Amino acid sequence: MFNKKKPKNILRPDDIVLLAMLNFPQGAVGESIIHEFVYQLLQIEPYKDLNERISFSEAGPNLHFSHEVHRAIVENCRDVTNVERGMFSSKDSTPAIFSDNLRFEAYEDIYNKEKEFAKFIPDYSPKIYFLTAIGRSVAILALREKLNREQKNIIAEIASEYVSG
Repeated sequence: MFNKKKPKNILRPDDIVLLAMLNFPQGAVGESIIHEFVYQLLQIEPYKDLNERISFSEAGPNLHFSHEVHRAIVENCRDVTNVERGMFSSKDSTPAIFSDNLRFEAYEDIYNKEKEFAKFIPDYSPKIYFLTAIGRSVAILALREKLNREQKNIIAEIASEYVSG
C-alpha cells in the first residue's frame, strides 16, 4: 500500500508555540502567556482546525492550559532558570541577562503572573522561557513555509495586543 504524505502546510503544536514565541520582543515570556496567546489564536477561523490537536482545559479564571502546548514549550524553548552562565533575580529591578545576551525588562511582572498560573496547575512551578537560536530559526522557517498571508496577519494582530496590553 502507498502511504499518503501529509500536506506540508499543516501546523503542529510545536510550530504554533514557536510562532507565538517569535512575537514577544523582550526575548522571553512566561508559560501562561504562551498558553493564552495560543488559546486566543485557536479561536480565530484559519486556526480553529488546530483545536482538535491542541486541546485546552480551564485552569482558573481566564486561564487555559494545554498539555500539548506545555510539551512543545519544554521541547523547543529554554527555561530561564536553567540557562548556563546566565543570571537573573526576581529581587532586583535590574534587567535579567541571559547567556545569549537577551535582555528581559519585565521579568518581575511575568514571574508574578507565572506564580498565579501555578496555583491552578497541579505539579507546575513558575517558569519563564525564551527561544534558543535554533528554535528561532525553526520558527522563522515555519512562519515562511506554513502560514498564508491571512494567518501571518492574525498572529501579528494578536501579538500586538499582548505586547501593548
